[in-house]
Amino acid sequence: MKFYVYQFAVEDHLTLGNFTDRAVENEYFETLCRGNVSWETFQDKFKCVCSIEADDLDGVFHIGNVGPEEKIERFGDMTSVSVGNIIQANGRYMIVKPFGFEEITNKIAA
Repeated sequence: MKFYVYQFAVEDHLTLGNFTDRAVENEYFETLCRGNVSWETFQDKFKCVCSIEADDLDGVFHIGNVGPEEKIERFGDMTSVSVGNIIQANGRYMIVKPFGFEEITNKIAA
Protein backbone atom coordinates (compact mmCIF):
# COMPACT_ATOMS: atom_id res chain seq x y z
CA MET A 1 0.00 0.00 0.00
CA LYS A 2 1.20 3.54 -0.70
CA PHE A 3 1.42 5.98 2.21
CA TYR A 4 2.24 9.69 2.03
CA VAL A 5 4.39 11.37 4.68
CA TYR A 6 3.93 15.03 5.65
CA GLN A 7 6.62 16.80 7.65
CA PHE A 8 6.81 20.16 9.35
CA ALA A 9 7.72 22.72 6.68
CA VAL A 10 10.41 25.16 7.72
CA GLU A 11 11.05 28.43 5.95
CA ASP A 12 14.10 28.21 3.69
CA HIS A 13 16.05 30.64 5.88
CA LEU A 14 15.32 28.72 9.09
CA THR A 15 16.41 25.32 10.34
CA LEU A 16 14.82 22.87 12.77
CA GLY A 17 18.06 22.95 14.74
CA ASN A 18 17.01 26.41 15.91
CA PHE A 19 15.36 26.10 19.35
CA THR A 20 12.60 28.55 18.43
CA ASP A 21 11.60 26.51 15.37
CA ARG A 22 11.62 23.24 17.36
CA ALA A 23 9.43 24.91 20.01
CA VAL A 24 6.95 25.99 17.32
CA GLU A 25 6.91 22.47 15.83
CA ASN A 26 6.27 21.00 19.29
CA GLU A 27 3.43 23.46 19.86
CA TYR A 28 1.77 22.38 16.59
CA PHE A 29 2.21 18.72 17.53
CA GLU A 30 0.76 19.14 21.01
CA THR A 31 -2.19 21.16 19.70
CA LEU A 32 -2.97 18.60 16.99
CA CYS A 33 -2.80 15.75 19.51
CA ARG A 34 -5.15 17.54 21.88
CA GLY A 35 -7.56 17.92 18.97
CA ASN A 36 -8.84 21.30 20.11
CA VAL A 37 -8.28 23.06 16.76
CA SER A 38 -8.95 22.02 13.21
CA TRP A 39 -6.23 20.46 11.06
CA GLU A 40 -6.85 23.17 8.48
CA THR A 41 -5.28 25.62 10.92
CA PHE A 42 -1.96 23.83 10.56
CA GLN A 43 -1.95 22.19 7.12
CA ASP A 44 0.14 24.98 5.60
CA LYS A 45 2.85 24.22 8.18
CA PHE A 46 3.39 20.75 6.67
CA LYS A 47 4.47 19.51 3.24
CA CYS A 48 4.23 16.10 1.60
CA VAL A 49 7.84 14.93 1.43
CA CYS A 50 7.52 11.37 0.13
CA SER A 51 5.46 8.31 -0.52
CA ILE A 52 6.41 5.00 1.06
CA GLU A 53 5.32 1.54 -0.06
CA ALA A 54 4.58 -0.47 3.11
CA ASP A 55 2.12 -2.94 4.62
CA ASP A 56 1.07 -0.74 7.55
CA LEU A 57 1.97 2.33 9.63
CA ASP A 58 4.69 0.49 11.53
CA GLY A 59 6.21 -0.42 8.16
CA VAL A 60 6.13 3.23 7.08
CA PHE A 61 7.97 4.20 10.26
CA HIS A 62 10.56 1.46 9.79
CA ILE A 63 11.17 2.13 6.09
CA GLY A 64 11.23 5.90 6.67
CA ASN A 65 14.08 5.38 9.14
CA VAL A 66 16.18 2.47 7.85
CA GLY A 67 14.94 1.68 4.36
CA PRO A 68 15.09 0.02 1.97
CA GLU A 69 15.43 3.17 -0.09
CA GLU A 70 13.67 1.65 -3.12
CA LYS A 71 10.39 1.71 -1.12
CA ILE A 72 10.65 5.53 -0.76
CA GLU A 73 9.73 8.03 -3.47
CA ARG A 74 11.11 11.38 -2.30
CA PHE A 75 9.46 14.62 -3.41
CA GLY A 76 12.24 16.82 -2.02
CA ASP A 77 14.17 17.20 1.20
CA MET A 78 12.97 15.04 4.06
CA THR A 79 14.15 13.78 7.41
CA SER A 80 13.51 10.34 8.85
CA VAL A 81 9.90 9.59 9.80
CA SER A 82 9.47 10.77 13.39
CA VAL A 83 7.12 12.06 16.07
CA GLY A 84 4.89 14.83 14.75
CA ASN A 85 4.91 13.66 11.13
CA ILE A 86 1.58 13.03 9.42
CA ILE A 87 1.03 9.79 7.48
CA GLN A 88 -1.84 9.61 4.98
CA ALA A 89 -3.41 6.62 3.23
CA ASN A 90 -6.90 5.68 2.12
CA GLY A 91 -8.39 9.01 3.20
CA ARG A 92 -7.07 8.68 6.76
CA TYR A 93 -4.51 10.99 8.31
CA MET A 94 -2.44 9.76 11.25
CA ILE A 95 0.00 11.70 13.42
CA VAL A 96 3.11 9.87 14.62
CA LYS A 97 3.11 9.97 18.43
CA PRO A 98 5.90 9.00 20.84
CA PHE A 99 4.26 5.57 21.03
CA GLY A 100 2.07 4.64 18.08
CA PHE A 101 -0.19 6.71 15.86
CA GLU A 102 -3.39 8.72 16.31
CA GLU A 103 -5.92 9.59 13.64
CA ILE A 104 -6.53 13.24 12.82
CA THR A 105 -10.18 13.60 11.90
CA ASN A 106 -9.89 16.93 10.06
CA LYS A 107 -8.33 16.05 6.71
CA ILE A 108 -5.70 17.86 4.68
CA ALA A 109 -7.41 19.77 1.91
CA ALA A 110 -6.74 18.40 -1.56
